[in-house]
Amino acid sequence: MPRIKRDPVANKAELDKLRQRKLTRKQELFVKELVSNDGQITMREAAINAGYPPASAHVRAHEMTNPQYCPHVVAAIKEYRDELDAKYGVNFQRHLRDLQRIRDEACRMGLTLRQSKRNIGVAKHMAISM
Repeated sequence: MPRIKRDPVANKAELDKLRQRKLTRKQELFVKELVSNDGQITMREAAINAGYPPASAHVRAHEMTNPQYCPHVVAAIKEYRDELDAKYGVNFQRHLRDLQRIRDEACRMGLTLRQSKRNIGVAKHMAISM
């Protein structure tokens, strides 16, 4: 039996209704864990840290990051990321400028290529952990 495709236009009203929902406490914790530890922990670990059971954490994490299931959580993730980016002034251009400054400083100090790469790696890690 062929699968029935759902019409996204027909579901628009349903998705708009879901976007208006408030986050539960666990969902709020998930958003904060996921965004504040971006790149350091997995979505499953963020779900576990938010209080979801380890046995189903990967499923809950998938559902909460899927806009078809939880568009309100996806919107909250985006808003919180934007809020942190604005707060710390993080953007791609600034990040590249900082990496170039580190490279230039390393060249002036006469560091070897290997030492320079290590310094850049540290800078990247620091930018990710912001």
